[in-house]
Amino acid sequence: MGYYRIYWLVKWQLLYCVFSSWILVAGQIRYSIPEELQLGAFVGNIAEDLGLNVKELSPRNFRIVAGPNKRFFDVNLDNGILFVKETIDREQLCGSSLICVLSIEAVIENPLNVYRIEVDILDINDNIPHFPKNEIRLEMSELAVPGARFPLECAHDPDVGTNSLQSYRLLGSQYFGLDIETRSGDEKLPVLVLEKALDREKESTHRLELIAKDGGIPPRSSTAQIIITVLDANDNSPVFSQSVYRVSLNENVPKGTMVIKLNATDLDDGSNGEIEYSFTSHTSGTVRELFDLDSKTGEIKVKGNLDYEENNVFEINVQAMDKGPYAVPVYCHIHVDVTDVNDNSPEVLVTSLFSPVSEGDVPGTVVALISTTDKDSGENGQVRCQIPDNIPFKLNSPLKNYYKLLTREELNRETASKYDITVLCSDASSTPLSSKKTLRVEVTDVNDNAPRFKQSVYTAYVMENNVIGGSILSVAASDPDVNENGQISYSIPRKQIQDEPVTNYVRINSHNGVILSQITFDYEKLKNFQFQVQAQDSGVPALSSNVSVDVVILDQNDNAPVILHPLPEYGSTATETMSRWAEPGYLVTKVSAIDADSGQNSRLSYQIIQTTDPGLFTISPDTGEIWTVRRIEGRDSIKQSLTIIVKDNGTPPLSASMTIGISVVDGESELLSDAGSLNEDPGFPSDLSFYLVIFLALISSTFLVILIVLAVKVHKNRTRLGVYSCALDACCCCESRHSLNGIQRASRNIQIPPNYVEVFGGDPLSQSFRYETCSTLGSTKHDSAFSKVCTSSHLKCNVRSEYIEKGKNPHISPPEKCTNIVNSEERSGQRCNVLKGLKCFVLEMGFYKIYWLLKWQLLCLLFCWNLVAGQIRYSIPEELQLGAFVGDIAADLGLNVKQFSTRNFRIVSGPRMEYFGVNVDNGILVVQENIDREQLCGSSLGCTLTLEAVIDEPLNVYHVEVEILDINDNAPHFPKGQFRLEISELAMPGIRFPLEPAYDPDVGTNSLQSYQLAPNQYFKLDVQSRSEDVKLPVLVMERPLDREQQSTLQLVLTATDGGIPQRSGTAQILIHALDVNDNVPTFSQSLYRVSLMENVPIGTLVIKVNATDPDEGSNGEIVYSFGSHISVTVRELFSVDPTTGEIRVKGHLDFESAKQLEISVQAMDKGSGSVPVHCDVIVEVDDVNDNAPEITVTSLSSSVPEDALLGTVLALISVTDSDVGENGNTHCQIPKNLPFELDSTFKNYYRLVTKDLLDREMVSQYDITVTCWDEGSPVLTSTKTIQLKISDINDSPPHFSQTSYTTYITENNVIGSSIYSVPAFDPDLNQNSRLSYSILQTQVGHDPVSNYVSINSESGVISAERSFDYEELKKFQIQVQAIDAGIPPLSSNVAVFVVILDQNDNAPVIISPIPEYGSTAVETVSRSAEPGYLVTKVSATDADSGPNARLSYQLAQATDPGLFTIAPDTGEIWTVRRITGQDATKQRLAVLVKDDGLPPLTATINIILSLTDRESEILSEVSSLTEDNRLPSDLSLYLVIALGTISSIFLMILVILAVKVHQSRNVFHRHRCSLDTGCCFGSTHSLNGIQKASVNLQIPPNYVEVFGRDPLSQNFCYEVKQPNADWRFSQTHRAELNSSQYQEDEGVQRDIQREVQREVQCDVQCEAPHDVQCNVPHNIQHEVQRDVPCDVQRVVENEPGGARKPACARPAAIPEIIEASPVQTPGDQSWTPRLAVKFPVHHQANDYLHNVYIPGTTTTLSGKSTTEREGRKSFITFGKKKKSGK
Repeated sequence: MGYYRIYWLVKWQLLYCVFSSWILVAGQIRYSIPEELQLGAFVGNIAEDLGLNVKELSPRNFRIVAGPNKRFFDVNLDNGILFVKETIDREQLCGSSLICVLSIEAVIENPLNVYRIEVDILDINDNIPHFPKNEIRLEMSELAVPGARFPLECAHDPDVGTNSLQSYRLLGSQYFGLDIETRSGDEKLPVLVLEKALDREKESTHRLELIAKDGGIPPRSSTAQIIITVLDANDNSPVFSQSVYRVSLNENVPKGTMVIKLNATDLDDGSNGEIEYSFTSHTSGTVRELFDLDSKTGEIKVKGNLDYEENNVFEINVQAMDKGPYAVPVYCHIHVDVTDVNDNSPEVLVTSLFSPVSEGDVPGTVVALISTTDKDSGENGQVRCQIPDNIPFKLNSPLKNYYKLLTREELNRETASKYDITVLCSDASSTPLSSKKTLRVEVTDVNDNAPRFKQSVYTAYVMENNVIGGSILSVAASDPDVNENGQISYSIPRKQIQDEPVTNYVRINSHNGVILSQITFDYEKLKNFQFQVQAQDSGVPALSSNVSVDVVILDQNDNAPVILHPLPEYGSTATETMSRWAEPGYLVTKVSAIDADSGQNSRLSYQIIQTTDPGLFTISPDTGEIWTVRRIEGRDSIKQSLTIIVKDNGTPPLSASMTIGISVVDGESELLSDAGSLNEDPGFPSDLSFYLVIFLALISSTFLVILIVLAVKVHKNRTRLGVYSCALDACCCCESRHSLNGIQRASRNIQIPPNYVEVFGGDPLSQSFRYETCSTLGSTKHDSAFSKVCTSSHLKCNVRSEYIEKGKNPHISPPEKCTNIVNSEERSGQRCNVLKGLKCFVLEMGFYKIYWLLKWQLLCLLFCWNLVAGQIRYSIPEELQLGAFVGDIAADLGLNVKQFSTRNFRIVSGPRMEYFGVNVDNGILVVQENIDREQLCGSSLGCTLTLEAVIDEPLNVYHVEVEILDINDNAPHFPKGQFRLEISELAMPGIRFPLEPAYDPDVGTNSLQSYQLAPNQYFKLDVQSRSEDVKLPVLVMERPLDREQQSTLQLVLTATDGGIPQRSGTAQILIHALDVNDNVPTFSQSLYRVSLMENVPIGTLVIKVNATDPDEGSNGEIVYSFGSHISVTVRELFSVDPTTGEIRVKGHLDFESAKQLEISVQAMDKGSGSVPVHCDVIVEVDDVNDNAPEITVTSLSSSVPEDALLGTVLALISVTDSDVGENGNTHCQIPKNLPFELDSTFKNYYRLVTKDLLDREMVSQYDITVTCWDEGSPVLTSTKTIQLKISDINDSPPHFSQTSYTTYITENNVIGSSIYSVPAFDPDLNQNSRLSYSILQTQVGHDPVSNYVSINSESGVISAERSFDYEELKKFQIQVQAIDAGIPPLSSNVAVFVVILDQNDNAPVIISPIPEYGSTAVETVSRSAEPGYLVTKVSATDADSGPNARLSYQLAQATDPGLFTIAPDTGEIWTVRRITGQDATKQRLAVLVKDDGLPPLTATINIILSLTDRESEILSEVSSLTEDNRLPSDLSLYLVIALGTISSIFLMILVILAVKVHQSRNVFHRHRCSLDTGCCFGSTHSLNGIQKASVNLQIPPNYVEVFGRDPLSQNFCYEVKQPNADWRFSQTHRAELNSSQYQEDEGVQRDIQREVQREVQCDVQCEAPHDVQCNVPHNIQHEVQRDVPCDVQRVVENEPGGARKPACARPAAIPEIIEASPVQTPGDQSWTPRLAVKFPVHHQANDYLHNVYIPGTTTTLSGKSTTEREGRKSFITFGKKKKSGK
């Protein structure tokens, strides 16, 4: 290392001497230094090289700018030396590039200048070659051939030149050599070459050492370990320890028993050495079902049940194969011998069964024939059978293994209808096995039992008034017989009951025994009766029995009590007398009653339900005796009324009632003179009656009348009950009627359960009762439904069809089950035709009887004839024709042929097909069915058919055996017509391939004998003989296969038997040679060259490499991929298709990043042990103009003052372009409309300087866009925006938006409130624009301006310092100054005019006439004054101005509103009409003076006008005018009396209305007011009461009704014409003067209201001579209905030139809108209109205000005049005439 440092130090000094003295033109210098210098190392004297004064470096801010790169260098400003600031690593900066240059800029200011400096970084040998991995692992197949090449990952040395990697060396292997491939760029790639074949079994791993070395001084090197793992090839087959295994097993060993464990070994490794065991393809299905083979361990276990009788020998063929590719199977053979054990139970076969058996058959009748067999041999096959001893049957064995089942005694079906006979058969083994067979023998019935009832006597309890047809009782009889013998029908024998046949009373259902009623029973007429019921079966002959039925009628509470004493004299009222002096406990009378019912229904109880005095009398509930409770006192009424009710104890209870009038007399002999007077109320004492009548009439009578009327109404509604229909499951009310139709009539249409009864009352004492019919807790939906009738035929058909379907004899269920079947809802809809069922049953029974009759006769003959044992044997070949001769069985058995037909000789084969038959004419046994020996006996050498020959009379059985001989009728055949074998190329000669043997079902010499293989050069045939002459063909390889030469081989295998004629079968063997991966892929070229333009689209095809492999399948499928040593950059830029070998562009190619790219591609097949091959693709990248210029702002001033001089440098800009040539030449510019320009000092460097003066107030900030472009094609452009802010100077004074301001403020303002805001604006920034406001000191009047206003110094808001008064000060002026905070400060002034606005704060002041008494003035008026006479003039003033001072006059109140009027503008008071004698001598006028302000202010004055006959008459007493007019004391008394009278009348009206509400009449009588005070409307319509009228009553829309409750109120009748359809309801309660409109003193308002009410009262009380019609002018009459009666107010109008006549008050206007809302009275549906007067919001001076309140209502009346639609306002004056004042 010391030598190395000296070398580089000398080299660096030499370079410094060469370059340090060289200064480039345009301020550019270049230095060269080695990498890895220490920090602070000398680079060069930059101050000296640039010709700068060292002393100016610091003042001029000399600095090094590195741009976006790291600052590796810096300058010492004290000596101007450029030194290393950061460690420099050339490899990190420039990578593998041979040239590495760092560019920096040196910047100096005042003036601003830029110098470009380049530093060349020289490489030193500071890096050693290193491999990507210290350990390289390779896997090679042992099949790899010598010469195979394996490229390795190359080592990498970041140094360049001679310091980079130079050579490789390989150590430690005799199998491999090393080859170096040189790539572009002097890259060296190590390649491992196989020189000797590998053998994994000898050496599985190889370890090598690879050394990489560079060319530096001193040289550096590194090593990598290469570990080569030899992959196993499946070149060894498994080997069994034995080729044949022999095993012995007992039959029926448990499942899972181990048979044998096979063992095969394989020398290969991994999956190639993992052996898998399996059955061979030619293993039989039986072996696969019985044995299981573990594929991993080779264990063979028992899977099924081994049976010696089925198979005593098994041949198992097992193959072993490894899991490697191209595996070759090997085979072994297992011979399993099965040892017999006693594992078969005897088999019991019922040859014939005769069932059913009649219970009348004699003992010894043959029931069944039974045969037994046992597959076991010897003692295990000897069978003995038995049956239980407790049954009437026995077994008889005529010959070995044959039994007869006989009856031992007579049978009784009623005791046992069927027998399940268990036949137990067991063998003779030491451990015997047994079998059971159960025979069901049914016993048929004979009619030997009569029907029997469950009871000897039946008693039925029936409630009287039962429903006709209802069930009374159900009697049931049973018959143990079945079918017709057990089918029972019921009937009632004829009998007389009360001289009528019993069928008139009851009837019975013949099928189910249900007894039904024929009449409705009455307990009072018939209490019980008795009759007989007969039950008879359908047997032959028929049997029957009888039973007695007693019917007891139960009483029902259907008779109400009848009162016998005392007898009523007046309707239902009886009279009695008693002495007033009777003591407590005195017996007054006794009520006696009877009830026709009995029991609880006739037990009566007595009760008093109503009495005049409840505490005076009592009654005994049991005897009906009436007793006094206390003494009779003088206050007790002499007429006492008692209402007695007599009630029975039935359910529901019935009752009767009567009324007893008791007269209390002083003496015992005094009688009651008038019985009807008992119902009258006792009178009151005369001295008390007068006061009580007045008191009750005025206060309580009305409410009593209402209660009485309501009670009568309710009573009528309750007693008026209609006929209602009642549902059976609900509660209903029924009314008693004279016609007894009730529920009896309803019973015709509805079904009533029998537990319901109806109560009728037809006599005068009957009552209406309420019944609730509800289901009991135990009732169901079936309780009220009728059951359907089930007949025996129906049942028999159902049961019969059911048993026929099951293949059994019919069995009839007992009759009791019929009810269950019928009542089931699921089967209630299914019916069976009786005739059809009977026909079906008879036909079936006929068939069964004939069939079993024959069997029974046969068994009888067998029973009577002693059998003789006999057995013969025949032998015949198979496949004989039908009818072929077998033997003369008649001669062989010694039987007479003539008896064959008569004795019914036949052949019985048991469960097998009947292959043979007998010709009964000649006794020859012939073939009846085709016989196939192979189908019957399989491969067994012996084949015998066992038959039984049966003959009757006597019965005998002969055992016949027929031996079936084999013929050569089957050719050998293979399981498959073609065998497919797949054999690997690696299979060695001598390997064996077992084939599936051929099969020949024939036996002996007719079976398979030999095999032959067609000649070929690769295989030969070997035949292995197994047990039982089984021959297995084995294919043996003699020569290796070569798939590339011949991939498929076809052979023919022939199998031949030994029969005559000889038969043979062939199979084709198709052998496929499986390919072995013994060839590697091969590229068409080892090196490819391609040229691409940079920035080609992604997906562009670079090249398609092609490799070929002669192997097949996966061994020939080539996969392309990048080499393992390819760089990451190449993997990111390119992709290779693994299937097609297409290389495409994956990323963006950049010429500036890499001008040449080298791609290493490897190809490898998909076979096992594949070896990769490689090729190289060199991609040359051509440059295009794809890089836009890059703009870098080296130095930038953050801001520039707006007074900067021209040419001031603002920024330094550098431009670079990564492209080369013309593509890298750049030009820049900025917009010309800016006060800036670009100055280029040298290439690609620019200065941004000012060219015009700046003004921040115009433009405070500039966004300067620098645009640079290159000279390439197409031209690429870049932009850079520089944001330059202009700093502010204080060069602009504040200025206001207006030259002067005017503000308006209303007087009486709040002190401190804002008046105005005078904001100023300063375009400067920061403190130069920060303003403060002030008011210059001036005088307003004699006071300084600060006493009036002030200003906020920050916001400029002017505030009032006092409350202004318009009457004192109307306007003034101030000066406001705004000054900024700049240096020096600048200011501006502005004038502000303040104008005071007037406010309505002064009320009018009345100056004429002058009040003499408080606020009252006095004037006199002559009675002879003409209309239009000026009475006086009211004058007033207002201190306000404008509308606030404009006054209007109006009369707020007047004694006679129609006599005077006032001019609204002048205040002159004029007379409207002449003064009459009826006018009061003192007229009061309340004059209201109002201004036009908002809100308006008013002033009032009261003027008392005295009407005098002459002008000089004056009022004598003025003070009395101000006093209130009070009513005389005697008037109060009359008013109180009138109040009581009116209230009483009003209450009576309410009573009438209440009565009308609850009546349902169709006529509404005319009503007329009985008082003279008013008239209520009358209607001629016939209406249904007020209640209906509230909904349907058509009230004329122009009428409303007004009710009054106040003593001063009157009833008015108004007829209003509806001007439009706008009628609506309102909730207004009363009209009130709005306080905002009339701000008067509360006392004045009360005085005005009191005067108005007093004047109205006076007008109403004026008497008129008589009623007159209203004469209404035509224009008013058009709006008002004609003939309006006026009964309230009358005014006499004096027409000029005519006599005085009564005239109707003319309404000044017609109401346009009537608002009314219904007033709901609790419990009443009537309505009362509410009327409201809507006062206008603003009244003109000529409007007449009338504060109208309608007493007795909660609303007021509102109206609009017709003139209001024309722009004028008025309202109704209720009959008062109003003058317009004109």
